[in-house]
Amino acid sequence: MSNKNKKPVYISFATQKGGAGKSSFTILVASIAHYVLKCDAAIIDCDYPQLSIANMRKRELENLPKNETLKKLAVTKFSEHNKSSYAVETATTTAAIEMAEKITAGQNKLDYVFFDLPGTVNQPGILSLIQQMDYIFTPISADRTVMESSLSFLLMLKQLSSEVKSYAFWNMVDGREKTNLYNAYNKLLLEYKIPVLETKIPYLLRFHKEAADYSQEGIFRSTLLAPTRSMLSSSHVGYLCNEIFEIINK
Repeated sequence: MSNKNKKPVYISFATQKGGAGKSSFTILVASIAHYVLKCDAAIIDCDYPQLSIANMRKRELENLPKNETLKKLAVTKFSEHNKSSYAVETATTTAAIEMAEKITAGQNKLDYVFFDLPGTVNQPGILSLIQQMDYIFTPISADRTVMESSLSFLLMLKQLSSEVKSYAFWNMVDGREKTNLYNAYNKLLLEYKIPVLETKIPYLLRFHKEAADYSQEGIFRSTLLAPTRSMLSSSHVGYLCNEIFEIINK
């Protein structure tokens, strides 16, 4: 599902709340776009100092030769799809757009560039970088502290730029929570004219597991391999991707 635009679409999963899953969603959606949908994607990790995505790619490249199962999976995937892994680059918030332009120059046509932004708007250049995004998706959860932080961030996005299309989506959904709690929060978001995606992501431990933690259940979070299809369905990440790319490619 290549994008219909002449230039790459800039996407970020962004929030001010740590532990909300922004880096995990960046990896998952970039990997699905690149390996499953056969688009051309890249990630720019601007989340200093942890650089969790760049460090994960480094760990995966180090662990791959040591794990025969993962090595076979990688060889099979690359030979079947004739597609190399996507780029994972690091850049400061002030240099991120320059990096995006560098990796998309010449013959390196990309459909999507995903930016993993810092979890605070206090970093130099972050507001300017946010204004360069085409789409921002913010994971929210039914916790008062998280909701207050997320709402503050989403309202800031609306005030910052009318060009950036921002959406919220429910993450870490606990099936035991009462439906009326989510309805109340949805009503609040609607009052502020903040669109909420239909897909709800359940709370699952697999969001914390990397390819190095491979089990018979399959691959989930990896920068080198596509998530296992059955895990996409049960985690609702596949539905989330469908909804996101339908919005982008309207």
